[in-house]
Amino acid sequence: MQDAEIAQAIAAGDTEAFAELFERYGAALHDFCASVLRNRDEARDVVQDTLVLGWERAAQLRDPSKLKPWLFAIARHEALRRLRARRRSVPLQDVEIDRPAPGSDPVDAVTREDAAAIVWAAAAGLSPRDQVLLELHVRQGLEGQELADAMGTNANHAYVLVNRLRARVDRSLGALLVARLGREECEELQRVLEAWDGTFSPLWRKRVVRHVDECEICSERRKALASPFELLPTLAAVMLPSDLRDDVFDRIRHISSHTRIPGDRRARGWRRRHDGFPPPLYMPPRRRVAGTAAAVVAILASGGIGAAITAGPGSDRHVNVSDERRNSSPSTTRGPLGAAPTTGGTAPPASTTGAAPPSMALDGKPPSISGLSVSPTSFFESLGTCNPETATVSAAVSDPSGLASVLMLWSSTAGSGSKPMTGGATRSATLGPFAQAPSAITPITITVRATDGAGNVAEATTAAEVQQCVI
Repeated sequence: MQDAEIAQAIAAGDTEAFAELFERYGAALHDFCASVLRNRDEARDVVQDTLVLGWERAAQLRDPSKLKPWLFAIARHEALRRLRARRRSVPLQDVEIDRPAPGSDPVDAVTREDAAAIVWAAAAGLSPRDQVLLELHVRQGLEGQELADAMGTNANHAYVLVNRLRARVDRSLGALLVARLGREECEELQRVLEAWDGTFSPLWRKRVVRHVDECEICSERRKALASPFELLPTLAAVMLPSDLRDDVFDRIRHISSHTRIPGDRRARGWRRRHDGFPPPLYMPPRRRVAGTAAAVVAILASGGIGAAITAGPGSDRHVNVSDERRNSSPSTTRGPLGAAPTTGGTAPPASTTGAAPPSMALDGKPPSISGLSVSPTSFFESLGTCNPETATVSAAVSDPSGLASVLMLWSSTAGSGSKPMTGGATRSATLGPFAQAPSAITPITITVRATDGAGNVAEATTAAEVQQCVI
């Protein structure tokens, strides 16, 4: 069964479909919750709550095909609520790694599993939201629109957040990996860490990162060690409790029969939303701007500035502001959402007829993308003497409201990624170079995504391919 079919069947009360959902996502949800909460009992409770909420609210999921990101969105919402309740994280287990002998190479002295365990323990020092994002993307493999849905944001914002997190994790957790595995290589680092008890607190993370950034030896060591982003997926999953399935099904049987298990603590869930998802992990940029504007209006209103909000049939709502100082200071007039403000002198006198001024319609038209091309469309991997090793993606992009961002997104069996496209009327970005391709010819799907100042999004897609270098 496809996810959409499972969601629809569960909404109709099909317990067999729910059993398939449990088999498909139960273990991954438990691994995610255990990694975020660092406590087996709480992870068990949150997974149980997540699955029960999935059973109760499946009919509220507007797009049944988004069952997977919806479940992970519920899990991260419930897990973060637990973290906020106890305000601190309890380690799931102490990770003890033997330090390499003096003079040995720390890259060879430990296995990738050991290094991954160190990184996983260090990740507990990240903010709860960053931990959730790291687990969703790196450990559970959510990306693109799925990752955006699980976090409650748009795909553009998700790409930005992941790229920022990758840079932050590689720098800070990579430095801590040096502290655990490479301190014998640097006497100064040993002095910095003399009083360190091995706990990855924010204070020690800052001290180690600052030293590694400034120390040539440690900086090179950090480059030599594997990226934390590459290590975390190799860490073994936290096993699903064998009796969790029975407990979950016992709860949904009681829910279906409108009875309750003595002492059962029902999940509270969240206020009903139009799409069925819980509140977002990160507020999207447009909503942040709207929230700031609302706050400014509230502050102005509380400061004694009178505002009369009028709306006529067929017109947009507008605000007339009365202030005795208005005629002696410049006025700022804003056009449609996303348009630049214009500054003038004395404000014109208010109309005496009581009629509403002409309204400006918000821009609802997406950007224009044309002439999308890849040159060359077939190129070689970055090995040997094969050339060229990169391709140029270009497109003409325009919008009357102004462009907020233009991204090139690519995906293939070799991986995926994104880059901003730069330039004027014609934007471009470099695709590649790529490491060894997984097959003789690896197809690549390329999407140009443009977002204008009003938040409208347009996409155009093309294709290219990478060939293995045989010279």
